[in-house]
Amino acid sequence: MNKMILSGNLANMVTKKHLNNGMCVAQSTLALNNVIKKKDGSKENEVCYIDVIAYEKIAKLMYEYTTKGTKILIEGKLKQDVWQDNSGNTKSKHYIIIKRLEVLNNKTQQSSQTSPTFKSTKP
Repeated sequence: MNKMILSGNLANMVTKKHLNNGMCVAQSTLALNNVIKKKDGSKENEVCYIDVIAYEKIAKLMYEYTTKGTKILIEGKLKQDVWQDNSGNTKSKHYIIIKRLEVLNNKTQQSSQTSPTFKSTKP
């Protein structure tokens, strides 16, 4: 089973583009915070960054309703791209393809407004 459920803050602005076939794609980076308790009792914040990609309806709504710093909850699948660079070295990159997105605080940050949740029907 390949299922990821993550909550964090967007580390940068969402970028949106359309592929040659017309499909809408949005990309950003999710910052995942983890507080670690050290031996001396102090706490240290550890941050892990992972790229996230959304398609079609979720991509459009992610671009419209989020910005850098927005707290989101995502459900998706882990994907790895592998390629060779110009020197012949093998490179790889992991990222999450978002299948479900819940905005925990949006651009307007209005407490009376319900945070939207979006689900994908396709990749």
